[in-house]
Amino acid sequence: MIASNTSCIPEVLGNAGLLVNPLDSQMMARAIHQTIVNMPLRQDLIARGLLRAEQFSWGRGAKETLSVIEETFHKWRSKRR
Repeated sequence: MIASNTSCIPEVLGNAGLLVNPLDSQMMARAIHQTIVNMPLRQDLIARGLLRAEQFSWGRGAKETLSVIEETFHKWRSKRR
């Protein structure tokens, strides 16, 4: 995967792709070219991408969200007493 090196994208992508400056068309073109012509690189990025994707799931996201909601509620409730 090739993605922008801005915002939260590097954090989400991890090491599963190539990060490029979205304003640098030459850098983006080189990254695209490398993923087309460099088969070992492409295979490595695919493998890393699949491993990275395993770290994200709806279930995990729901559990983490619920945890934040519960923690926030308990803090709010303790301040109201």
